[in-house]
Amino acid sequence: MQVDIIGIEDVLKYIEATKLSKFTVQRQNGAGYIPCFECLDSESNANAVNEFSKWATIIKNNMPYKLSVFDVAETIVDANGNEKIKKSGRRSGKMECTFILNQGYSNFGTTKNEPTETHFDQNDFRKQVIKEIAEQNEKNEILNEIKALRLKFAELEEEEEEVAEEGSIGGISGSQISQIMGLVNLFKQQQNPSLNGIDENPTIDTTIQRTNINKAIKILYKNNKQLDTDLLKLAELSETKKETFTMLLQTLRNM
Repeated sequence: MQVDIIGIEDVLKYIEATKLSKFTVQRQNGAGYIPCFECLDSESNANAVNEFSKWATIIKNNMPYKLSVFDVAETIVDANGNEKIKKSGRRSGKMECTFILNQGYSNFGTTKNEPTETHFDQNDFRKQVIKEIAEQNEKNEILNEIKALRLKFAELEEEEEEVAEEGSIGGISGSQISQIMGLVNLFKQQQNPSLNGIDENPTIDTTIQRTNINKAIKILYKNNKQLDTDLLKLAELSETKKETFTMLLQTLRNM
């Protein structure tokens, strides 16, 4: 739709140029207009300019409006006996124009044969706002999940550091490990049984031995919290009753 004036400042200049003291503002509604603001009790042009400025500064849209500026107003009495000021029905002494407050509005529709109307779609605007809020909430949820994962990793790292500082393996204290490793050394000192002069149990790579020992210790300790004292008894048996100790080992190996 083509309008006469664009922007608040130019509308104020228009009212000032009319030198009239009163006005009404109507907003476009389809093919017609509906009243939205009026200044009927003003007695000066300066006051009319000031009242329009106060109204226009709070309106944030790009819809077309119709402005009627005049001097003559009528006083009527309603059914309750109250007096009200009403715009005069006379056409003389009145000036009208169409305007839009948004400076970014394009004044399309330069001819009557090619009208173009620019309007604000409230439903589309609401959908866009809801979409942006949903996207922002989704981003916040992802950030919260990442934060939670970081905190979990930090807790795991602290637990690993505590374990390293305490010198434990599989929940076994450092002192218990020292005792167990002493017993392991005793096992390593035992003579491997031979058959026809050939070792039945050839030497195993040190790394594999250490891995197997650690694995065995973890499993045994998980099922026997008195592992250290039991192994000490077994070590004592290997020195005091070697035949019984050898029989136990042989039975274990044959299982």
